[in-house]
Order: sequence, then C-alpha cells, then structure tokens
Amino acid sequence: MQRVIGIVLIVALALLAQTPVPSPFIGGSNASGSVTSVGLAGTANQITVTGSTPITSAGSWTLSIPTSPTLPGTTTGTFSGNLTGNVTGNVTGNLTGAVTGNASTATALAANPTNCSAGNYPLGIDASGNVNNCTAAPAAGGLVLVEQHTASSSAALNFTTCISSTYDEYEINVINVLPATNSVTLNMQVSTDGGSTYVTGANYEYARNFNSTTSGGPGSSNDAAATGIPWWLGDLSNTATLGLSGTGRFFNPGSSTALKSIIYSIFGTSAAGARYYMAYAGAYTANTAVNAFRFIASSGNLASGTVRCYGVSK
Repeated sequence: MQRVIGIVLIVALALLAQTPVPSPFIGGSNASGSVTSVGLAGTANQITVTGSTPITSAGSWTLSIPTSPTLPGTTTGTFSGNLTGNVTGNVTGNLTGAVTGNASTATALAANPTNCSAGNYPLGIDASGNVNNCTAAPAAGGLVLVEQHTASSSAALNFTTCISSTYDEYEINVINVLPATNSVTLNMQVSTDGGSTYVTGANYEYARNFNSTTSGGPGSSNDAAATGIPWWLGDLSNTATLGLSGTGRFFNPGSSTALKSIIYSIFGTSAAGARYYMAYAGAYTANTAVNAFRFIASSGNLASGTVRCYGVSK
C-alpha cells in the first residue's frame, strides 16, 4: 500500500509542475505577448497589470506609462528624477532643481532668476509666470525705491518700512508737497520704535543757507535744540499752484552710536509769495537707532504732494 501511495504522489507532483501558476498580477499575456493595460486597483497607489491570458514566464517586464497619466486623489511621497509635462493642482513640499515653462500663478516664477539674464531682475510677473520686463540690477550708488506716500488731506506721511539693515544711506525726494494750512513749518521727525511714536522733543539740530529769486538777499540760520528737522521753516505757502520740492541724503539712521545726519536742498514759496532756495544740514542727535520717520506740518494736514524714500545700493 505504501508503494502505491508513493507512486500516486509522484504522478501528482509531475502534473502539478506542468500546470501554469497564476501570476500575482490580476492578469497579462505570456512572455511573447504584451501587456494590454496598466492601472490602479485595490489598495491606493497599488499598480496592477492586466492582460488576456495569465502571465506564466519569469523575467523582466517593461511597463510603458501613458504620455499624460492621471493619478487619482492626492499623491504623496518622494519623487526622484526628471518630470516633464504639465501639472494641474497644487504642489506641496520642497522642490530642488530648475523649473521651466509657465505657471498658473504669478508667484510661482516670481523668484526665478533664469527668466532674466545675469545682472538683471524682472520688474513684474504676469498671471502665467512670464516676466514683464527685465532691468539691470542697480550698481553701487544706484537707487532702489523702497517706500513712497502721497498726501491727500493727510495728518502726516509715515515711513515705517524704508529703513532697514539693507542700506545705510537713503535718498529722500519731496515733490510738490502742499500744506492745508498757510504759513507752517514742514518737519521731518524720527521714530525709534517702528513708527508707534515719534520724537517731538528738542533732539534735533540744523543749519541753513538761503536766497530768494524774488525778494531779499541771502541769509542763514541755525538751531541746536529744534523739535524736528525742518524742510521748510515757519511760513510755507498753501497756495495750490505752488508747493515744496527738494531732495536729501539721510546717513546711517540705523546706527546706535553715530549721529543720524541729513543733507538736503529745497525750493518753495513763502506765505508772502517769495520763492526761496535753501540748503540745509541737520541731524537727530540722540544715540538711538532710527527705524522710521515722518513728514508733518506744524499745524493742519498735508493737502497734496508725494514723498519717496530710496535705498542707496552699496
């Protein structure tokens, strides 16, 4: 009996060896055929290969991914290699390498330096991520507009973002500033707390030379305990066709040890109608770093005009 059982087992094993073993894939073709489709099934992100007959041969299989594959849901993980094509949706995570082509939002390529040649930067980005214009980066001594304000019945023009560690010299341009009230002083006052408060005490000094194109001769004056740095002293006209214009350089306002000095020149009209050219030098005398400043009239609002603050490139 044992001999018969042994013969039966040998025959059974021989038959089993000739029977195709089902593939762990759902389906496919034999070694001489081709895979008919690739898809996702079962557990998320599990790839299956399907075909018309079972896959019976071992060996290497090459899966051809469609030209424009679509992955369902949210795909997470780490991708290594080159990705060519279009992406629809949001990309979250870190991206290492260059990005070429168009983006659906302006922010996507706003910082891409390859859009402009070396030494240039874009002035703007359109909705497709293309640069609007390329301009040369400012050389040493070039001006970069950092902050500007235009008066419109304004109590003051406050500059709270212009001063930073990026620059140690600033150019300030005053363009046709007109007070709402006649015969006032236009002061520049500084802040050491980002513009929450401004220094209004006798912590300023100035000296000026002036001459008139319409009345009187040259003159000068000074003050070692002023309550602001005057861009016009005492009698600025509010006549609508006039206004104060000028330019100045503000040096090292962020220093906690050095004098915060400013040199500037202006042209304007007095309440009496006399037009004056004035050259000033002034300073904030306290040993405290300055991080904001304002233009304010001694009485009333500022009716109109613009003030710009530029950083001077190092």
